[in-house]
Formats: sequence, C-alpha cells, structure tokens
Amino acid sequence: MGRRWINNGFRESFAKIGTIHRLRSIMSAAPWSNHDLLVSFILLFIGLALLIDPAVGLLLRSYAYLNQRWGVYNVALLFAGVGALSLCVTLWCVSPPFWLRLLSRMASAFCLLLLAFSTAMFSPWTPASITYSLIGLWSFWGILRTNPSGR
Repeated sequence: MGRRWINNGFRESFAKIGTIHRLRSIMSAAPWSNHDLLVSFILLFIGLALLIDPAVGLLLRSYAYLNQRWGVYNVALLFAGVGALSLCVTLWCVSPPFWLRLLSRMASAFCLLLLAFSTAMFSPWTPASITYSLIGLWSFWGILRTNPSGR
C-alpha cells in the first residue's frame, strides 16, 4: 500500500515538471509542435553527424554543394544550432515570446529548404530531395500559421 503511494506520488510529481508536462501535451494534442519537435531532432542530428564525421558531408551529394559553398563545419554548426534552438523553443515549459517562436520556425524552414534546393538541382530527383522539399514546404506553412497569441 505504501509503496504504491510512493510510486504514484513520484509519477505525479515527475509529471508536473514543466518540460515533461510540455512534452506530454505536445505528443497528445499539438500537431504543429509535433512537427517542430521532429524537425528540430532531424536538424540537430544532421548537424551533429556532420560535426562528428565531416567526411559524410563530402560523400553525400545533397551536402556536397553546401560544403563547397560554405564549408563542412559551417553547415554542421548551422544545422546543429538551428536544431538546438528549435528544440529549446519547442520544449520550453512556458510559451516563449512570439519573435523567438517565429525565428525558430523560420530558421528551421530555411535549413530544410536549403537542403531541398541543393538536392533539387540533380536531374532525377532523389527521395531525399522530395522529402526535404515536402518537409520544408510544411515548415513554411507553419511559419504562415504562427500567431502571436498561441503556440
């Protein structure tokens, strides 16, 4: 009896932590925040993968064009920074200011559209270029629907 009370009390206190509560609400009722969360993980993963092994960016042709223009580490830092910013804004326990939410969504859409345009220049479109294009357009739509009053 006492042990069950401790476990339930621990779960209830753990569920009241702001970020955990925010993550639970994202997963249950916020489709645009789901998209922001997924995009931030994708960009953060791409950035960290390019930072850990820069040779990956030189081998993949979607990143080769960007690496020729800006360099491997600059592209990796851009993607990792935007992914981290977007992740922090999405998981923040209270609603961040409007300009910060808008900046986060605009930066994420910029990175995804940058990847889409760098892969679209190849004659047969690869599945990656189609995926980046669709996610980038969906992110652009997320920018247009961002309002100052809500998330």
